[in-house]
Amino acid sequence: MELARTASTSGIIFFADVNEGIASVEATHNYFAVKYGKETGGILASGNHHQFLDYNITGSWSKERKPNGYKSSWIRTGRMWDLLRENHGEIDFEKVVSFTKDTANGSAPGIGGYDSICRYEERDMKEKCPGFTPDTYEKGTCRAMIIQPKERVIWWCGAHPVHKILLSLQPSASPPFRYLSKAGSGFLNSALPWLPEPHQSISPSSGNL
Repeated sequence: MELARTASTSGIIFFADVNEGIASVEATHNYFAVKYGKETGGILASGNHHQFLDYNITGSWSKERKPNGYKSSWIRTGRMWDLLRENHGEIDFEKVVSFTKDTANGSAPGIGGYDSICRYEERDMKEKCPGFTPDTYEKGTCRAMIIQPKERVIWWCGAHPVHKILLSLQPSASPPFRYLSKAGSGFLNSALPWLPEPHQSISPSSGNL
């Protein structure tokens, strides 16, 4: 017997190794799909919805506005793909950090909105989702993470990426990711030049990449 359709935010996981192999896995109780970086030019990006599985079948978010869909996820994911494609071959640590602070599609120039990778509190969500009550408004970006498996370094920011700096953590074992970022958004790039000098080991932040 088939299990019920998955919840709208379904399993989406990025994997990467030190040899620059990357993959995005989308899974539900009944469906499974893998997209490899070698199929997409060495880059991958994801928001909160299925891209490689049919969301109409899996029950993942549609392109509509909430509460019937999650259009913001589609817009942010498109922006992530654009950033990776536009900067392909030139992406380094500093550019990835800048991705976490990206405010495109915001309510005003330089101000991230509900459809931005880097969100600022409620901002224009009231206009985008007028049916929502104040207690259900989503807040701004609350954390960011960048992982360098080759160097076994995790860069963590536990606050808004525009206002805080990244904290360098060095776990004993390399995590299975290359570059990951944002609450609800992620990027992977399989051919990034690695910086010998760490950013600044002090404090963290996150954001949509």
